[in-house]
Amino acid sequence: MVQKAHQIFSHRASSAYVGVRTLHAVAAGLIEGISVIYFLGRGLSFFEIAVIYGVYLGTSTILDFPTGTLADLFGRRKIYALGLFLMGCGTFIYAISPYFWLFCIGASIRGAGLSQMSGSLSSWCVDRLISLGQKEKISKTLANASIGFYLGSMSGGLFVGLLFWGDLWMLFVLSSAVYFTISFLVMVLLEENYGDKTRGRRIAFDALRYYLKSFDLVLLTLLLIFLYGCYSTFVYVWQPSAIELGIPELRLGLILALHLAFQALGGVIYKRIAKFNRALLSAGCFLLVGAAFFFNWSYGGFISFFTMIGLFSLGYGIFSPFYQTLSHEFIPNNVRASVISLMGTITIGGAIVLSLVIGRVIDHFGLSVALLFGFSLASFSVIIIFILSLVKGKDILGSVAAND
Repeated sequence: MVQKAHQIFSHRASSAYVGVRTLHAVAAGLIEGISVIYFLGRGLSFFEIAVIYGVYLGTSTILDFPTGTLADLFGRRKIYALGLFLMGCGTFIYAISPYFWLFCIGASIRGAGLSQMSGSLSSWCVDRLISLGQKEKISKTLANASIGFYLGSMSGGLFVGLLFWGDLWMLFVLSSAVYFTISFLVMVLLEENYGDKTRGRRIAFDALRYYLKSFDLVLLTLLLIFLYGCYSTFVYVWQPSAIELGIPELRLGLILALHLAFQALGGVIYKRIAKFNRALLSAGCFLLVGAAFFFNWSYGGFISFFTMIGLFSLGYGIFSPFYQTLSHEFIPNNVRASVISLMGTITIGGAIVLSLVIGRVIDHFGLSVALLFGFSLASFSVIIIFILSLVKGKDILGSVAAND
């Protein structure tokens, strides 16, 4: 029975990947729209919230690269399922935690889970598609998975906004239950695949060597660090801003759903413009993000708030599948999970620093200055893209590594 399930879902790798990512998103969507307000309600400051996110991301940073190598060696399905299980454990600790230090323990467990998941399932999918002779489906599958993730998160947000009337901690319990369920389904339904198991520890060194020689991968990493900095600003700002505008806590899920709907729209747009000049495409994403912050900073009120939600979400939604497609495009299959995890390690390390800075800025100067910080970060990203385009004299992010 299990073997038959493996055959069915492994021959439909594209649908299986999109389905798992969508279910994972439901678990995330149940708590994403209320997490900052929940932490504030437990008596934490913005800086303490930033520390919790820092512990979460820091643990992931430390473990990300080694677990990518483990995924290549011992199986991508197993490592991804373990990551889901740990995410469920950490989320449950959030639900029952009365103390800052206990939140930090939950964050570290969640970070360990995130590190297991980074690059493992996408590597499973990409290599499975290649083995099935469906390499041409990779870009479309990754874009569909991004759309599915946004729609799944949106479903979680809509549930909170329309159907949920309990205490916020109950949402964390529900989210953890969804994580545990998906972990079980991944182990039962998906067939395993691996990287090059004959090279053992050499995979990590080969991945590092390959990454350092790739201008395109280094640039993608830098841009994602800046985008994560902008995302941290957005996360810290939008929930308190909504409360200041008089929006009830349990209706924040509806705003999250709107945010994710625009991200899904960004994924749809990316599928249409994936062949455009890559420098212009990436710069356009940061222009949308910068405009979102600047507009809300300049005007304030309901219209500017919802304009920020739409513009930021659209830019982020376009860049996410753009990054995933290019990162896989530039990496050969024998070190795919290891290089993706290495990029995640570097990216998250930079994101931690920016997140802590933004948390301190908000505590000392307020939300308005944080919006300016996000605008400056997006503008700096656009400047870097155009300077590098001029220096290189051709389309950056243009070279392609062999995938076979």
